[in-house]
Amino acid sequence: MIYLNDTINQIKDNFNNFYILYTGWKTEEKIFENIFPESFVIRYELENDKIDYYEEKYKNIQIDDSNIHKSLRHVITGYYIKKKCISTLKKFYEKTNIKFDLIVTIRCDTIIYNNKKIDYKYILDNGLNNVYVPTEIDWNMYGVGAYAVTLSVGNYKNTKILCDHINFLDVSVLPNTNIIHPETAIFLYYKYRNLNIKRLNLKSFAWVLDHNNNWIKQYNNE
Repeated sequence: MIYLNDTINQIKDNFNNFYILYTGWKTEEKIFENIFPESFVIRYELENDKIDYYEEKYKNIQIDDSNIHKSLRHVITGYYIKKKCISTLKKFYEKTNIKFDLIVTIRCDTIIYNNKKIDYKYILDNGLNNVYVPTEIDWNMYGVGAYAVTLSVGNYKNTKILCDHINFLDVSVLPNTNIIHPETAIFLYYKYRNLNIKRLNLKSFAWVLDHNNNWIKQYNNE
């Protein structure tokens, strides 16, 4: 979350109303609430029985070599908390009766490159029924298509689909393999769900820890 405040400022503009929602685990340190005290936060118990279910369901899936430091359980847990975002949205609606035209889904380690902002006029001109993702960087390492997993923009209906990826990992493996590569998997999943995807004129990436526990850019080709 080291640059999350900057990222949120790149998502906001002076023309639209914005609400910040956060979905996390109860075991986490409550950093987000301190950074964004006005946010709507729901923290969930880690349901190991549900994680066990998905780990057994997808036990034949392997993680690609570029993500070899992550176990299948680690990856499934990430997909599972993303699915919980829909519960957070529903609870927000129940409490406030506020509905969103668009939902920007981001990871807390997301950086929007080069001080770009989301172009909401472009989205409005092209339609709210599309899903908007960052421009392609170099995630298409397997040559079948890829999207950054750090950021997406869509309406409520499409956001529910985006967050339900955990139930479709078996259709997200690399063609003719049992291998999951996250950026390729999300491309294959969106294609499977027949979502209409458009690219935003911005790049996003994540900060990761190197071997010395220093934060480095996941994407640093420029």
